[in-house]
Amino acid sequence: LVHQVRAVGSIEEARDLIQRHQIDLRETAIVEKPIELPPDRDEADAKDKVTTLKYEPNAIEVSTQSSRPALLVLSENNYPGWKAWLDNQPTLIYSTDIALRGVMVPAGAHRVRMEFRPLILPIALGISLATAILLAISAFLCRRNASRIQLN
Repeated sequence: LVHQVRAVGSIEEARDLIQRHQIDLRETAIVEKPIELPPDRDEADAKDKVTTLKYEPNAIEVSTQSSRPALLVLSENNYPGWKAWLDNQPTLIYSTDIALRGVMVPAGAHRVRMEFRPLILPIALGISLATAILLAISAFLCRRNASRIQLN
């Protein structure tokens, strides 16, 4: 969990920040679009906690505990098709630190779930199903025509 973000205009700008060690990625996340987080205040006694509840190739679930709003940054590639839920409500995934996924988390205890649900999957399933139906119809028609030819 980070409590500071830095918006950049390009990947090159982000790479430059990292290469020149001008940003501590343990405390600040690099994002493409500005994200509103409350100003940093001295909370030396505040303890953020993230616990992994589920980790599978196409699903991740974590619980978070923070005394103030934060950006949860997962060391997972941000790839189209990932969806996120905060306490079972859909939420945005932010492209963070050039290639990672981030989710805004309010203060308090919360659960964040991410699942890989690419749009191409239902499309491919529909095409496969339509093809199977057409093949079945074609096989039926070929058998019917073959039976007619044998009768004649």
